[in-house]
Amino acid sequence: FFSYLSDMGTCKSRVAINKFDRIMVTGASGYLGQFIIDELLKRGSLEILATYHKTSGNSIPKHSKIQAVKMDGTDVKQISDVLTEFKPDVIINTMANSSPASCEKHPELSEKLNSAKALVQAIKDTVPLALCIQISTDQVYQGAAPEGGYTNKSPAKPINWYGKTKLMGEKNIQTLKRHIILRSSGIYGPQPPRECAKKATFLQLVTKMLNGERQEPFFTEEIRSHVYVRDCVNAIIYFAYEYDEELYEEEGDVAHIYCMGGARGLARDE
Repeated sequence: FFSYLSDMGTCKSRVAINKFDRIMVTGASGYLGQFIIDELLKRGSLEILATYHKTSGNSIPKHSKIQAVKMDGTDVKQISDVLTEFKPDVIINTMANSSPASCEKHPELSEKLNSAKALVQAIKDTVPLALCIQISTDQVYQGAAPEGGYTNKSPAKPINWYGKTKLMGEKNIQTLKRHIILRSSGIYGPQPPRECAKKATFLQLVTKMLNGERQEPFFTEEIRSHVYVRDCVNAIIYFAYEYDEELYEEEGDVAHIYCMGGARGLARDE
């Protein structure tokens, strides 16, 4: 279904091309954000800025290397103030309304956040040379995959509002000088380490069904290349260290886009 990074083990052993000291993770209180933060803490010398919005600060670990800041991802001034004070070298943007149903219910608010318009403007105004890694989604595709699956060169034709707003985000991020876009498939993994707005992933829902705590069946007509959360984290951090500006300038826009997924497509009941 997607191209994927098949040899994650090489990510930690290579000499970094992109050297940095200060990294900002937006949406650090979310499911993916929490695992990113925990992995970054293993890097030792990094100064980390972790932003959150809806949850409390309890979703961010207490650590001397972490600054936790509450930030509205739709407010240019708030974001600019945070960027001006911290001056990150790398920004990993995970903040989003990732619920398709919620996006349909709240179209204007979800567009403001998912389009990353405020974030991009703030970056341009304050830290224009920072590398921005944007977490996008496989839902920017139409859904009827060609033989062999989608790749980063496949045309993006989203059919729901969530996918459309995330594609807006990609286009806005592409106006930045230094950026990478990672289109993730459905993410699964263990329970989040701390308080999290997302209470469960697919694995936890399966466990509830097996324990008789959930009766609703899964819909099985959707095929996605589900991806383990720690593999996503490895890919994200890989690009943070391995960003090669000369390569991307030579290859054009498509070189900035990668798909994060498992080796093959599966329905939920598989």
